Amino acid sequence: VLESTTGTEVRAFNAHSAVQSEPIFVDGNVIFCDEGGYTFNYSTDGDQSVWEHFGGAPITSQPKLIDGNVIVSSVDDSVYSLDATNGTVSWRYNHPPSLTRETELTLYGAPSAVSWQDSVIAGFSDGSIVSISSDSGEVEWQKVVGEGVYPDIIATPIVNGDNIYTGGFEGPFVALNPNSNTIRWSLDIGTASQPTYEDNVIFHGGSDGVLRKIDTITGQVIWEWDADIEGSLTTPRITSAGIITSSTEETIYLIDGSTGSEIWQYQTDLRLSGMSSPISVG
Repeated sequence: VLESTTGTEVRAFNAHSAVQSEPIFVDGNVIFCDEGGYTFNYSTDGDQSVWEHFGGAPITSQPKLIDGNVIVSSVDDSVYSLDATNGTVSWRYNHPPSLTRETELTLYGAPSAVSWQDSVIAGFSDGSIVSISSDSGEVEWQKVVGEGVYPDIIATPIVNGDNIYTGGFEGPFVALNPNSNTIRWSLDIGTASQPTYEDNVIFHGGSDGVLRKIDTITGQVIWEWDADIEGSLTTPRITSAGIITSSTEETIYLIDGSTGSEIWQYQTDLRLSGMSSPISVG
């Protein structure tokens, strides 16, 4: 915790390993996960943990608060629900491995779970999207979305109304109707980071380094802009100046949201070990 105007350290919360994802805040407490497989709950004005839970596998995605419980996704294809007040396990779902996957290798990562009605929507390394009852942890339905050698769902899905927008790392990217468990439209593009939704439009940063503006009604690609890189793009952010995104090759881009033309790019001279999605202020 840093004082916002001076940068002075106010407080620190100890973890057992690297913290790779954003915290969440619940009733005056901060909850976060680490790569060691632990979830922590600290009071924001103290340095002793209220509770901690060991899940057994690294956690790289943000935990989510759904119906009063903390939902955690780990890289071993497990999703579990923790009571936010005491950290006890309400339920745990271990996704069985797919026998049809083309390779035994999986990508190191897992998407955050999202909420739809009374359900938890989770994605897994075999390309499956699974709906789980937020109360009981029972599986309600499952849909295989991802395809190819790397079908892994590693980008957090978007839920808007009765539509779930999600995709595998190699593709496709789909609009899924959870009521009928059917796919409305599908695009042959890979998804590495969570897309951004606004007013029936999705800005999608692809695992192929291409930013696309997609009509969510028809699935039509309105425009696409190619970063001309070998890596992936991070989550696009909508700003008054344009669409800002970054790449795994350490460059930040500003793209005109109407035309898809590049306004500027910035590349640091420093060698970075990773790139997060940028945010904007003003």
